[in-house]
This record gives sequence, structure tokens and C-alpha cells, in this order.
Amino acid sequence: MRYEMRQLFEHGKSVDRETGMLCLKKGFAVNAIPVELPSGSVIKPVDESLEYCCFYYSPDIDDKLIYTYTYQPEANWTTYIDGESENTPSVGCRTVTSDRFVRISVREEDIDRSSTFGSVFCIENRERNETTPDWLIEETGSTCARAEAVRREGDIVLLLLSDTHYTTGCIWDDTIRSLQSVARELKPDGLICLGDFTDGMLSYGHTKGIAEEMLDDLKRVCSPLFTCLGNHDLNYFKGNPDRMTRQQGAELILGDEQLWYFRDIPDRKLRMIFLDSFDPEKRERYGFDGQEVKWLKKILKKTPRGYDVLVFSHVTPLPENHVWSVDIRNSSRLMRILETFNRRNNHSVIGWIYGHNHADQIIEYRDFPMISIGCSKLEAFNENKPEDAVTPAREKGTRSQELWDVLMVHPDGSMDLIRYGAGKDRHIELRKQTE
Repeated sequence: MRYEMRQLFEHGKSVDRETGMLCLKKGFAVNAIPVELPSGSVIKPVDESLEYCCFYYSPDIDDKLIYTYTYQPEANWTTYIDGESENTPSVGCRTVTSDRFVRISVREEDIDRSSTFGSVFCIENRERNETTPDWLIEETGSTCARAEAVRREGDIVLLLLSDTHYTTGCIWDDTIRSLQSVARELKPDGLICLGDFTDGMLSYGHTKGIAEEMLDDLKRVCSPLFTCLGNHDLNYFKGNPDRMTRQQGAELILGDEQLWYFRDIPDRKLRMIFLDSFDPEKRERYGFDGQEVKWLKKILKKTPRGYDVLVFSHVTPLPENHVWSVDIRNSSRLMRILETFNRRNNHSVIGWIYGHNHADQIIEYRDFPMISIGCSKLEAFNENKPEDAVTPAREKGTRSQELWDVLMVHPDGSMDLIRYGAGKDRHIELRKQTE
């Protein structure tokens, strides 16, 4: 990630030599986000007289971070190697002999407050040997073949993912490569990410820098990009004091101050509605703003006749389908408006797609399908999941480490979700009446 090189040093901090965690240390400064260094990289200080200490981390991921409900407090999924890390500051270059991540501690007096990692250290030979793994090639071929097998003339094809939860050492680079490989073959009409880009536990500056680069990565896959705000995206999680306002979050993640919006695909007669579903300042944090509900009613009323409507959000609107709260704010009002519109307009609401639950599920007892997608984050455990939801098995370094969908919206309002990675393909048939 390019942000690593332009991050500011954090002053008054260093690294605890026993744990590898950040610690307060007067007179020192350190890069909080470890910088990835492929084997053969050379750390070269711009000032040859600079004394510094290196603290190394391996790309190995502790299983508890994948298979239990655990958030690493520094958003760092790498493993500290105390035996390779340095105890005493010294000058000169360092050559990395195997793939590593590094934090570097320097004396505060030796750098400016505005110093970035890249302005203090030059990393030579940092380019990785980007050999595409066999599993990615095979899964791309399989996914594209299955998508083409159900593709119809007039389909809308969208890449769909949610809950990436970026951390140092996560699978993001592979996820982007897998999206790019499928986009090259299928030429999708856009890409949708339903929120929780990061864990929301770092400083505002770090979260903003990382999210900006993730958004840039997604925009390079294909355009347009459609996003929703997740409950982690306001930097709110685990009592983080360095929060964003909802407007700051909207500007960062959505590219606009408006928290909810719609986009039409006129030649396919589809209206896609993207809703906001979390407000940390409310007593019931999960749910939908009163003004948002009024807006939705107005937008539905103005929807051209003959259009299908597809709704997206981060959080499910159904409280019985949500393990983290008893209620979902304004859920009943919202569903009543949508279902009334649906019945009066030839069942033109073809579905509601959401993330957040980190599990796959299709709910069919409402007037239109409610579709949950699993998390793109490398995670596989069954605790804190709704009843009947499915959590696919995951394993790093195999096709199952990835999880996202090719969403195919057919002209008759039915849909196919073709799974890349862990999980299964799903077909959603619409109960649409004949006029």
C-alpha cells in the first residue's frame, strides 16, 4: 500500500521490544503502520548519519484473527519477530533477506514534525515478484465461465463485495488482483462495495489515507464505483476517540456529503438505491434516519414506471436478522414504504442486498428477497451470526481466502450471484406478476 510510505511519524512513541506493539517513549518517533518489504529490499536512510532501530514482522497471520471474533487493536495482522528486531539504534543500510514488514524507531530530534516515512527512508529493490498464484488463475476462469453460462442479453453485470476490513498484512492485494482479472474478462457495468473498508481503530489520518488508496484501487478495477458507509467507516469502533463525523465519512467513502443516494441505469430500466444504516450518535445506532425514510418515499414515488428497484445498504433492515442490537431504527417504516410500493408496482422491488453480518443468507418471507453477502475479509467463524446464515470455510493462500460476487441482474428482474472464492453461487427468482 502506497500510504505506508507517505505516513507521518508518530512522535513520543516507539515499539515495545517484547510484544512488538506501539508504546509511549519520550524522545522517539515511529511509523505506526508497518511498511511491507519483500525479500531483497534495502532500507537506506536519506541522511547517512541517522541512527535508527528496525522492528520486524512476518506475513504470517495468527489463526485467532481469522477463526475467532477478534480485532487486532493496531489493525496489524502480521506477526512480530522479536529475535530479528534491534535493541540499539545504529547507522547504515539494512537488507531484508525474507519477506517482512518493518517499523522503524528514530530519535525525535533527528526528524521534523512533518517528516514522512518516505522522506526519511528510501527503500531500494522494493518491487515484489508479482507471480500470479495458480489458484487465482483457476478461480478467475471458473468464475467467468459460470457467469457467462447464465448471462443473458440485456444483463447488468456488477462486481459486489463488502466488509474488507483492511489491516496490515491482510489479503487486499490479492482481492484487487482477483477483481481486476474478472473485470478484464466480463467487462462489468460497475463495482459495488457495501462498507466497512477498515476496522476503524486507527487515527483519523491513518484511516483516511488507507481508505483513499483502497478507493483508488477499486476505481482502477472498473467504473463507476458505488459505495455505502459501514459502521466501522466512521472510525468509531472499540471506543476510538479520533472519530469522523457522518459528513466526513460520506465525503471520504461516498465522495459526497449526501449519506443516501440513487443511481439509474436508464437503458436497463434499473434504479439502484444506496442507504445509510448507522449513526453512532443515536441511541439506536443501527438503522435509518427519519429524513432518509422520507427521502426514500419521495424517490420511490418519482421512479419511472417500468423500472426495477434494487436496494443496497451495509446493515440489514430486519432486527430479527441482526445479532448486534434488539432494534433497527425506523425499520418498520422503511419496510412498509418499500413493500407498499412493491405491491402497487408489479413487484418491481427485485431485492435488498446488504453486508455487515459477515455471512451468506437469503430471506424470502418478505415481499422481496433480502440478500446477505459474506465478508471479503479473511474470516471464518460461526459466532455472532444470524440463525440459518452460512459462513464459508476460508484458508489463506487458496481460492477460499477470497469472497465476493459477480452480481448479474437479468431483464426479468431475477438475479444470479456468482461467487468468487469461498461459498456458492446463488440464483434469486423474482415473484413478479404479469401485467
